[in-house]
Amino acid sequence: MIKRGWMKRCAAKLDQLRELLTFFGIASPDQWEASCLGAAYRKSPRSNVEALSVWLRRGQIVGQSMECAPFDAEMFKSVLREARAWTRLDPTEFVPKLTSASAKAGVAVVLVPELPRAGVSGATRWAMPTKALLQLSLRYRSNDQLWFTFFHEAGHILLHGKRRLPRRLGHAVGGGQRTGSRRICS
Repeated sequence: MIKRGWMKRCAAKLDQLRELLTFFGIASPDQWEASCLGAAYRKSPRSNVEALSVWLRRGQIVGQSMECAPFDAEMFKSVLREARAWTRLDPTEFVPKLTSASAKAGVAVVLVPELPRAGVSGATRWAMPTKALLQLSLRYRSNDQLWFTFFHEAGHILLHGKRRLPRRLGHAVGGGQRTGSRRICS
Protein backbone atom coordinates (compact mmCIF):
# COMPACT_ATOMS: atom_id res chain seq x y z
CA MET A 1 0.00 0.00 0.00
CA ILE A 2 2.86 2.33 0.82
CA LYS A 3 4.82 1.34 -2.31
CA ARG A 4 1.76 2.02 -4.47
CA GLY A 5 1.27 5.45 -2.88
CA TRP A 6 -2.10 4.57 -1.35
CA MET A 7 -0.92 5.59 2.12
CA LYS A 8 2.19 7.16 3.61
CA ARG A 9 4.86 5.47 5.73
CA CYS A 10 4.93 6.61 9.34
CA ALA A 11 7.78 6.22 11.83
CA ALA A 12 5.54 5.58 14.84
CA LYS A 13 3.36 2.44 14.92
CA LEU A 14 0.38 4.36 16.27
CA ASP A 15 0.62 6.87 13.41
CA GLN A 16 0.84 3.99 10.92
CA LEU A 17 -2.29 2.46 12.44
CA ARG A 18 -4.09 5.81 12.07
CA GLU A 19 -2.99 5.96 8.44
CA LEU A 20 -4.35 2.45 7.86
CA LEU A 21 -7.66 3.29 9.55
CA THR A 22 -7.92 6.41 7.38
CA PHE A 23 -7.35 4.31 4.25
CA PHE A 24 -10.24 2.03 5.24
CA GLY A 25 -12.40 4.98 6.32
CA ILE A 26 -12.95 3.54 9.78
CA ALA A 27 -12.35 4.71 13.35
CA SER A 28 -11.16 1.45 14.92
CA PRO A 29 -9.81 -1.97 13.87
CA ASP A 30 -13.08 -3.53 15.10
CA GLN A 31 -14.87 -1.90 12.16
CA TRP A 32 -12.55 -3.40 9.52
CA GLU A 33 -14.64 -6.38 8.38
CA ALA A 34 -17.87 -4.41 8.21
CA SER A 35 -16.15 -1.80 6.03
CA CYS A 36 -15.61 -4.37 3.26
CA LEU A 37 -19.10 -5.85 3.08
CA GLY A 38 -21.44 -5.56 0.15
CA ALA A 39 -19.26 -6.65 -2.78
CA ALA A 40 -19.80 -9.63 -5.02
CA TYR A 41 -16.53 -10.86 -6.49
CA ARG A 42 -14.72 -13.57 -8.42
CA LYS A 43 -11.83 -14.83 -6.32
CA SER A 44 -9.53 -17.74 -5.76
CA PRO A 45 -10.29 -20.11 -2.85
CA ARG A 46 -6.79 -19.28 -1.57
CA SER A 47 -7.39 -15.54 -1.36
CA ASN A 48 -5.86 -13.67 1.54
CA VAL A 49 -8.66 -11.77 3.30
CA GLU A 50 -6.46 -8.81 4.21
CA ALA A 51 -5.13 -8.38 0.68
CA LEU A 52 -8.62 -8.76 -0.73
CA SER A 53 -10.00 -6.09 1.60
CA VAL A 54 -7.24 -3.65 0.61
CA TRP A 55 -7.94 -4.27 -3.08
CA LEU A 56 -11.69 -3.79 -2.58
CA ARG A 57 -11.18 -0.59 -0.59
CA ARG A 58 -8.82 0.90 -3.18
CA GLY A 59 -11.44 0.30 -5.85
CA GLN A 60 -14.07 1.91 -3.67
CA ILE A 61 -11.92 5.02 -3.15
CA VAL A 62 -11.21 5.40 -6.88
CA GLY A 63 -14.80 4.59 -7.89
CA GLN A 64 -16.37 7.06 -5.51
CA SER A 65 -14.31 9.87 -6.97
CA MET A 66 -15.39 9.11 -10.56
CA GLU A 67 -18.05 11.31 -12.12
CA CYS A 68 -20.98 9.20 -13.30
CA ALA A 69 -24.50 9.83 -14.50
CA PRO A 70 -27.27 8.17 -12.47
CA PHE A 71 -27.49 4.44 -13.17
CA ASP A 72 -29.53 3.56 -16.24
CA ALA A 73 -29.90 -0.18 -16.86
CA GLU A 74 -30.99 0.20 -20.49
CA MET A 75 -28.08 2.48 -21.28
CA PHE A 76 -25.68 0.04 -19.58
CA LYS A 77 -27.09 -2.82 -21.69
CA SER A 78 -26.34 -0.68 -24.74
CA VAL A 79 -22.76 -0.21 -23.49
CA LEU A 80 -22.40 -3.99 -23.16
CA ARG A 81 -23.56 -4.53 -26.73
CA GLU A 82 -21.11 -1.89 -27.96
CA ALA A 83 -18.29 -3.29 -25.80
CA ARG A 84 -18.38 -6.61 -27.64
CA ALA A 85 -16.71 -4.89 -30.60
CA TRP A 86 -14.06 -3.42 -28.29
CA THR A 87 -12.87 -6.88 -27.21
CA ARG A 88 -10.61 -6.97 -30.28
CA LEU A 89 -8.95 -3.65 -29.46
CA ASP A 90 -5.75 -2.98 -27.56
CA PRO A 91 -6.27 -1.97 -23.90
CA THR A 92 -4.93 1.51 -24.64
CA GLU A 93 -7.93 1.89 -26.96
CA PHE A 94 -10.70 0.04 -25.14
CA VAL A 95 -10.11 1.13 -21.52
CA PRO A 96 -10.93 4.82 -22.13
CA LYS A 97 -13.98 3.87 -24.22
CA LEU A 98 -15.20 1.38 -21.64
CA THR A 99 -14.79 3.65 -18.63
CA SER A 100 -16.33 6.67 -20.38
CA ALA A 101 -19.34 4.85 -21.84
CA SER A 102 -20.00 2.99 -18.58
CA ALA A 103 -19.82 6.23 -16.56
CA LYS A 104 -22.51 7.73 -18.81
CA ALA A 105 -24.69 4.74 -17.86
CA GLY A 106 -24.00 5.15 -14.13
CA VAL A 107 -21.32 2.49 -13.73
CA ALA A 108 -17.84 3.39 -12.51
CA VAL A 109 -15.43 0.89 -14.10
CA VAL A 110 -12.23 0.84 -12.07
CA LEU A 111 -9.04 -1.06 -12.87
CA VAL A 112 -7.00 -1.74 -9.73
CA PRO A 113 -3.88 -3.86 -10.20
CA GLU A 114 -4.00 -7.25 -8.51
CA LEU A 115 -2.34 -7.34 -5.12
CA PRO A 116 -0.19 -10.31 -4.11
CA ARG A 117 -2.37 -13.01 -2.53
CA ALA A 118 -5.63 -11.11 -3.16
CA GLY A 119 -6.61 -13.71 -5.76
CA VAL A 120 -9.49 -11.67 -7.15
CA SER A 121 -10.50 -10.96 -10.74
CA GLY A 122 -13.38 -8.56 -10.32
CA ALA A 123 -16.03 -7.20 -7.98
CA THR A 124 -19.28 -5.24 -8.08
CA ARG A 125 -21.10 -3.15 -5.52
CA TRP A 126 -23.08 0.06 -5.27
CA ALA A 127 -20.76 2.99 -4.57
CA MET A 128 -23.74 5.30 -4.09
CA PRO A 129 -27.50 4.87 -4.47
CA THR A 130 -27.29 5.89 -8.15
CA LYS A 131 -23.83 4.59 -9.08
CA ALA A 132 -22.65 1.01 -9.51
CA LEU A 133 -18.96 0.15 -9.12
CA LEU A 134 -17.41 -2.54 -11.33
CA GLN A 135 -13.82 -3.25 -10.29
CA LEU A 136 -11.32 -5.28 -12.35
CA SER A 137 -7.88 -6.53 -11.29
CA LEU A 138 -6.13 -7.40 -14.56
CA ARG A 139 -5.45 -10.80 -13.00
CA TYR A 140 -3.81 -13.26 -15.43
CA ARG A 141 -2.87 -10.27 -17.64
CA SER A 142 -4.94 -11.40 -20.59
CA ASN A 143 -7.69 -9.59 -22.44
CA ASP A 144 -9.95 -12.65 -22.58
CA GLN A 145 -9.91 -12.98 -18.77
CA LEU A 146 -10.50 -9.26 -18.36
CA TRP A 147 -13.45 -9.25 -20.73
CA PHE A 148 -14.98 -12.39 -19.22
CA THR A 149 -14.75 -10.79 -15.78
CA PHE A 150 -16.15 -7.48 -17.02
CA PHE A 151 -19.22 -9.10 -18.60
CA HIS A 152 -19.64 -11.44 -15.62
CA GLU A 153 -19.62 -8.56 -13.13
CA ALA A 154 -21.88 -6.51 -15.40
CA GLY A 155 -24.32 -9.41 -15.14
CA HIS A 156 -24.42 -9.00 -11.38
CA ILE A 157 -25.27 -5.32 -11.75
CA LEU A 158 -28.08 -5.97 -14.24
CA LEU A 159 -29.51 -9.17 -12.80
CA HIS A 160 -29.30 -8.45 -9.08
CA GLY A 161 -29.18 -4.67 -8.80
CA LYS A 162 -29.02 -3.42 -5.24
CA ARG A 163 -30.74 -6.50 -3.78
CA ARG A 164 -27.54 -8.29 -2.75
CA LEU A 165 -27.33 -9.11 0.92
CA PRO A 166 -24.09 -8.31 2.74
CA ARG A 167 -21.88 -11.29 3.44
CA ARG A 168 -18.78 -11.88 5.52
CA LEU A 169 -15.52 -10.82 3.93
CA GLY A 170 -13.91 -13.74 2.12
CA HIS A 171 -17.18 -15.33 1.06
CA ALA A 172 -17.95 -14.66 -2.57
CA VAL A 173 -21.40 -14.89 -4.07
CA GLY A 174 -22.19 -18.49 -4.93
CA GLY A 175 -24.91 -20.75 -6.17
CA GLY A 176 -27.63 -19.44 -8.44
CA GLN A 177 -26.33 -15.91 -8.73
CA ARG A 178 -23.35 -17.11 -10.73
CA THR A 179 -25.56 -18.84 -13.29
CA GLY A 180 -27.32 -15.66 -14.43
CA SER A 181 -24.19 -13.55 -14.61
CA ARG A 182 -22.46 -16.21 -16.66
CA ARG A 183 -25.28 -16.00 -19.19
CA ILE A 184 -24.44 -12.30 -19.68
CA CYS A 185 -20.85 -13.32 -20.56
CA SER A 186 -21.84 -15.59 -23.42
